[in-house]
Amino acid sequence: VWPMEYIKTQLQLQSKAKGVALPYNGMIQGLTYTVRTTGFFSLYRGLAPTLVGSVPKAGIRFGLNSVIKESLRDKDGKLTAGKNFVAGFGGGGSAA
Repeated sequence: VWPMEYIKTQLQLQSKAKGVALPYNGMIQGLTYTVRTTGFFSLYRGLAPTLVGSVPKAGIRFGLNSVIKESLRDKDGKLTAGKNFVAGFGGGGSAA
């Protein structure tokens, strides 16, 4: 997903530049141009800050979802759809 996100962002930025000839005008051309001029790993430029921000957020969301689900289970260990929704809502809301 990340290389496509990188190329999409580059296309958006280039479309706002006035008087500059665009080196490419599509995803495939953008991928080819970027790999040829700056190397394959440049497609992943900026990925580290995104992961640093999203990994803890996902951990909190899924961890809290699991804790809430366990606290809402009945004596038989079953969880209704409504309680499952509440657990998902609580986990998602905490990460937002």
